[in-house]
Amino acid sequence: SKALQNSKLPISKLVQWDWGTTPINVESMGPSADLATVQGFTYSTIKQEYSIVFNDDGAGEVADLVCINESKNAIEVDLYHCKYCSSNAQPGARVADTYEVSGQASRSVKWNNNGGALFERLLQRYQDGLAIGFDRLLKGSSRELDLLRNKCRDKRVVLRFHIVQPAIAFSKVSEEQLRVLGSSYAFIKATTGQELRVVVSKK
Repeated sequence: SKALQNSKLPISKLVQWDWGTTPINVESMGPSADLATVQGFTYSTIKQEYSIVFNDDGAGEVADLVCINESKNAIEVDLYHCKYCSSNAQPGARVADTYEVSGQASRSVKWNNNGGALFERLLQRYQDGLAIGFDRLLKGSSRELDLLRNKCRDKRVVLRFHIVQPAIAFSKVSEEQLRVLGSSYAFIKATTGQELRVVVSKK
C-alpha cells in the first residue's frame, strides 16, 4: 500500500553504537567466532542480555544471531540481522546499505507463529554445523534448545526484530534510508505487531 511505501522509520528506533576499532567492513564471525567483525561486535555487545545466543549466519539463515530468553509467560526470540559497510566506505547515508538487510528482516517474519519449526531448524543447523567443526552455539546448550522446542507447544513464542548496520551514520541518516527501513518497519509491525530496532554508527 502507498502508506507502507511512504512510511519512514521513526528516528526513535535508531540505536547508536560506538564501533571503536572494529573493522565494520568484515561481517561474519565464522567458525572461529572472530569478535573483530560486525557480527562479533554485536555478539559482544548483547550477549549478557540472553541465555542462548545462536550463530545462524550462512545460506538459509533465520538471522545472523538468534538470541533467546525464557520468561514466565513466553519464549522471547530476538533476531539480529547484521550487515557490513563496503570495503573502503565510512559510515554515511548510502541508501544501498539499507536494501539487503531490510529485506532479510522482512523475510524473517515467516518464523512468527512458527516457534516449533524455528527451534527444529536451529537444532538441525547446530548438528550440521558440528559435522564440519562449526559450533553455532555461542552461549547456551543444545539441550536447552531442545527443551524450548518442546515448550513451544504450550508457551507463546515472541519474535523481535533488529537490524545492525554500522554503515549508517546516525548524524547523516537520509530520508531515503529511513524510507527503506520504514517499509520494513511498517511490514513487520503490521504482520507481527512487533517493532523493528535499527542499530547504526554513532557518528
